[in-house]
Amino acid sequence: MTWKTYDYDLLTKAAEKGQVDAIGTVDPYAYQAEKQDGFRVIVNNNNSSNSQKMADMGMKKSGSCCYLYLSNKLTKDNKSKANAIVKSYAEAAQWINKHPQQTAKILLNKKYVAKTKFVNEQNVTNLIKQYHFGLKKASGKADVTYYAKQLKQAGFLKKDTNVKKLVEQAYYTGK
Repeated sequence: MTWKTYDYDLLTKAAEKGQVDAIGTVDPYAYQAEKQDGFRVIVNNNNSSNSQKMADMGMKKSGSCCYLYLSNKLTKDNKSKANAIVKSYAEAAQWINKHPQQTAKILLNKKYVAKTKFVNEQNVTNLIKQYHFGLKKASGKADVTYYAKQLKQAGFLKKDTNVKKLVEQAYYTGK
């Protein structure tokens, strides 16, 4: 298997041209590929419904949907700022969960996502409601470990990657 990188808006075109056999992307682009371009969903990492079928395909039950990434420089040199960002992210996630329609309006009106026939306020609102945003500090590190193992198994990470060491070096606990 060979992994290739394309911009989100070019993924479906690459598949249609035969440049790739499958795509992996995020919403709303995945939603648009399915609804507008006729792509079929094989796996989806939003297993908030705790589906055993999805878990059998490698999608962790009740796993984190989203992650916050901070630079190593920031977490080492300015912990107070890093912690403030983590706190702000958690507050924003709570707001998004309480206000999915307002969030959809902001995303579309500010053009953070492009409006299309299928990427509209109603559909983006419905997608947001499915995500259950938030920082799962208690399970986050286990989730990262789980997905890193999946990426290694899929060949996206090198075979000799030490997942435990990778997660220990990469995961920021906010302490």
